Amino acid sequence: MKDEVALLATVTLLGVLLQGIWKDEATSALKPWWCAPHPSQAYFSLQVISARRAFRVSPPLTTGPPEFERVYRAQVNCSEYFPLFLATLWVAGIFFHEGTAALCGLVYLFARLRYFQGYARSAQQRLTPLYASARALWLLVALAALGLLVHFLPGALRAALLGRLGKLLPRA
Repeated sequence: MKDEVALLATVTLLGVLLQGIWKDEATSALKPWWCAPHPSQAYFSLQVISARRAFRVSPPLTTGPPEFERVYRAQVNCSEYFPLFLATLWVAGIFFHEGTAALCGLVYLFARLRYFQGYARSAQQRLTPLYASARALWLLVALAALGLLVHFLPGALRAALLGRLGKLLPRA
């Protein structure tokens, strides 16, 4: 079992390192991800803490200079999509193909990192990586749906469909 999900677990851990620490805005205390009311990103949260100090925006305020607000919004925006990413990563990996899902997951995480970095610089610089991460996420959704569809097909129909698909795809 472990060998079958090792790649998914690795990509999940990388995501958790981005997601894993959150800042309690009321107390300014850093807390582990499992205590968070929603996943906030470790690297991204630390960038928000740094921006708070640089622009003198004390918790619980979430507004301030545009430079601070872009960093804060980038962190929140990335956090909002993390549960969708994890769910589709695992479903696609288990029901479609682990390697394909893991590769899509790495592309997604890299695009979200670039999104955060671009958004922190200017709102316009977030767009290209935003579109890349959206494509990776939609691909994971499609792979998960296809994997589940094939899983629930009756055995004879599944064998016939996979046989036809095998004829259409060139052999490596």
